[in-house]
Amino acid sequence: MKIIYSFFILLLISCSGESEKNNETTEINPLEHKTEETESIKLLDNGLMSNLKGDWITAVLTDSIPQKREVFRWKNFFLGNLMISIKENDTLIISGERYRDQLKYEVIDSKTLVIPEWDNIRIVYSQEKDMIYLGREENFYRRINIKDFDKVISNEDLLMKYMVNLLFKCDYLPKNFTSKIKYIALDLETYPRFTFDAIGLENQTGEIEYFGWKFIGDTLNLYKTSSIYDADSEFTSYKLEKIEKQYYKNN
Repeated sequence: MKIIYSFFILLLISCSGESEKNNETTEINPLEHKTEETESIKLLDNGLMSNLKGDWITAVLTDSIPQKREVFRWKNFFLGNLMISIKENDTLIISGERYRDQLKYEVIDSKTLVIPEWDNIRIVYSQEKDMIYLGREENFYRRINIKDFDKVISNEDLLMKYMVNLLFKCDYLPKNFTSKIKYIALDLETYPRFTFDAIGLENQTGEIEYFGWKFIGDTLNLYKTSSIYDADSEFTSYKLEKIEKQYYKNN
C-alpha cells in the first residue's frame, strides 16, 4: 500500500512540473514583443523614423478647400506654409508661393522633431494616419507624391492653374469655361484687391472681368463686382454686387 501511495505522489509531482513547463513555453513576454515591433521600424541616422522623410502638403489643399469649395478663408497658407520637405540631414524646407525657408531641426524622439528657429515648434508624425502635425493637431499635412510640386506652389501662374483645376470641375461648367479663367484670388498681391473668393474671366474682347464666386450645394453662383479706386493710395479694391450667372451640376 505504501508503494502505491508513493507512486501516486510522484505522478502528481511529475504532471504538475510538466504543466508549469508548458505554461512557461507558451507565455508571451510583452517586453520582447514590443522590442520586435521597435526593431521593425526603420530609423534615419539621426534617430528619426524614415517615414517622416519626404514631401508633405497642407491638408488645406487636399481636404479643406476641395470640401468647402472656398479659398479666401485659408489665404494665409499660400504665402509660406503649403509644403514641408523633411530631409535626413537634420534639415527641412517649408515653402509657399512667396517664402521658402530651409531650417535645421532637432530630433526629440523617433516621431517628433522641433524647429529651434521657429520657437521650437513641434512636428509630430502619426504612424496610424501617415500624417504630420505642425504645432497643433488641426494643422496637419498629408504625404504628397507629385513630382516637383514645389515648383508649382512657388510659381503664381502655376499655382493659380492648379487651384482652378481643383475647384472648377467640368460637371458644373461649359467645357470652355475654365480656359477663360485667367486669374483666381489667392491673396498673393502686396495690396490684395479682394476680400472674397474671386476669379478673372476673359471676355470676348480679351479684357479681364472680375467675378465673385461661391458654391451653394450643387450650384455655382457668379457675382458681379464693382471697383473702388483710392486716389491717396492709388489702390483699387473690389466689392461684391448682385448675382450675374448661375451654373448647375450636370447642366
